[in-house]
Amino acid sequence: MDLLCLKKFNSVTDFNNFTQELSAINWKIEKQLLSERMIYHSNNKVFKELKNLYLNKKLSIFVLKDEEVITWLDTLIIVRRIFSHMFEIGLLRSDLIILMEYPLLFGNYMRTDYVIVFQNLIITIEFGMFNQDEKRKEERYTKKVQESIGHKHVLSQMLSKRTTVSSYVMIYKPEYNRHSKYIIKENIEYNNQEIKKIARFIDICLKDEEDQAVIKQLENLEKLR
Repeated sequence: MDLLCLKKFNSVTDFNNFTQELSAINWKIEKQLLSERMIYHSNNKVFKELKNLYLNKKLSIFVLKDEEVITWLDTLIIVRRIFSHMFEIGLLRSDLIILMEYPLLFGNYMRTDYVIVFQNLIITIEFGMFNQDEKRKEERYTKKVQESIGHKHVLSQMLSKRTTVSSYVMIYKPEYNRHSKYIIKENIEYNNQEIKKIARFIDICLKDEEDQAVIKQLENLEKLR
């Protein structure tokens, strides 16, 4: 059965195949304002595909802003880097289901940026970009945390009590100034450290879920003989 969301990926391979288009053009998280970036990248293939998907599926009563589509492309690249890092250190499971822009039923039109599903585990991930205003960094993070808590609460109320719902918020920074063609190395390092943190968090959640499997519990009991 299809789930209502912007895009459903039935595996990490499915996700990587879709985002290969962005990787091939070396999509960069640019420092320029979203209002400028949306004009510059308006003819991008993935940009147009996701925008049309949103409009055709009528995911929200709110009007879609092209600026938001740009953030989708940024976060697709970040999630791709998260999975790549997990694969490199041997933590990635291929049988994850990824939902992008999932509207919560009875959630007052709230949408989660990403939902990762594994057995009886759900991980919601919210992204926020820290770009210009240093003073608003903490405010932006706090707002995202509050949204994440709200998403977790709604899902926990609607799903089986056997389902574990976890949540994570990642604030990322721009990595490239298109005007000056300057690579912002310190921000890339910051993002890479945040990617390592969220990858570790996902791995802990997955291992906790695996430990709940009956066969795993029997194996743990066997260690006590």
